[in-house]
Amino acid sequence: IVLGVQNAVGIVGGVAASIFTDRTRLFEETAKVTLALSSVFTSLMMVTSCIPHQEVLIVIFFMCQGIVSSASYPVTVELMIETSYPVAEATSLGLSLIVMHVQAIIFTFVLESLSRPMTEYERIHQKCISAHHNPSYNNTQPKDMTVAMLFYAGLSALQAIGIIIFFKSENRRIKKEKIEKIIVNNQCSMNEDKPLNI
Repeated sequence: IVLGVQNAVGIVGGVAASIFTDRTRLFEETAKVTLALSSVFTSLMMVTSCIPHQEVLIVIFFMCQGIVSSASYPVTVELMIETSYPVAEATSLGLSLIVMHVQAIIFTFVLESLSRPMTEYERIHQKCISAHHNPSYNNTQPKDMTVAMLFYAGLSALQAIGIIIFFKSENRRIKKEKIEKIIVNNQCSMNEDKPLNI
């Protein structure tokens, strides 16, 4: 349910960011702001998920994170295309998706390795179904993911800080389009100025 709500409100963020950047062309600034806010809400979401009985806060932070992360996606894709120009859009997007999936596989194992057995207090408050309630789960036991969630929140913050400080885009494609438009306009005005030979 929470992920459904996150995706539903994310539509608002994605549409708003797309309209804003189409009108202002502030790709880099919008990407940095949305990635920073996404990192903040991801950290709040991860830390809050480790505290029992915080369902309302978790839903609120999931919604906020959904809005800003969905807003950052179309902007960062456009910015990636601008930065990697003249490489074809499909190539740059395909390579970024491959890198993203490889990172997801690596972090799945890293986060799993950071999990720990639950304490008695955590067992009382956990909401997962254990093996003795459902035999199809075999020997799967709920784990304490506090360290993994804090690691992920810290990694998200480091990524946002790195992008804000070090990333600069020249918007190569937009500059080339402007130059081509100026050349075409100059040629049209020169053709208009030529006298007609009758």
